[in-house]
Amino acid sequence: MSDEKLQEYKYEFSFMWEGRLHFVHLWDTNDLSACQRVCCLPVQSHHVTYDDTTKNGFFIDDQLTAYAFKKEPYKLSTIVPDCSPHPSELSETKKPKPDALEVYGF
Repeated sequence: MSDEKLQEYKYEFSFMWEGRLHFVHLWDTNDLSACQRVCCLPVQSHHVTYDDTTKNGFFIDDQLTAYAFKKEPYKLSTIVPDCSPHPSELSETKKPKPDALEVYGF
């Protein structure tokens, strides 16, 4: 398996359910996988169509629910720093036990 990271996309799905418009956001690397995840049913690739102008995708699941989606490349906007306490801030009972490798000098 390659160490290359696959391009991740942010998907926005819209569909009607019980007379109400719903939006679902999810992240995935593949259109077909995203479609299957949003409707929790298998979707065949030939059921997904695209508009040439807007590049939006469309499909209808086995229960005849129509979905529309758009996608854009996912960009990490914020990196959250590690918020764990410094070992000196922990009481003796809460300090982590030394790793076996540290104990034996490896």
